[in-house]
Amino acid sequence: MRLSPKSTASARETPEWCAFDLPERHSAEGMAALHRFLSDNSEAWIRLSAHRLRRLDSLLLQYLAAAARAWAAKGCGFEIVDLSQSAAETMTLLGAQADLLKGKV
Repeated sequence: MRLSPKSTASARETPEWCAFDLPERHSAEGMAALHRFLSDNSEAWIRLSAHRLRRLDSLLLQYLAAAARAWAAKGCGFEIVDLSQSAAETMTLLGAQADLLKGKV
């Protein structure tokens, strides 16, 4: 999932991305850590790595979609990288549109 910002940085201005590794599966502790990370970096460009993610549920998907839209509205980048094929398929099964998966809203 990659949402492009409304305005792009000039060629000389490369934004600094803040990275976070999503946990293996949804949990209260993992969601709290993700929420804390996003709150602490609310004006930064966000890159979430899903390399450890084994199970994607609807609550996490809703949270990520809402966060991606909020970052896009601020003109900041928001992307999920290292998403496995099975996690991408789960996103589609849970109702995520293909354009959201490609980062186009």
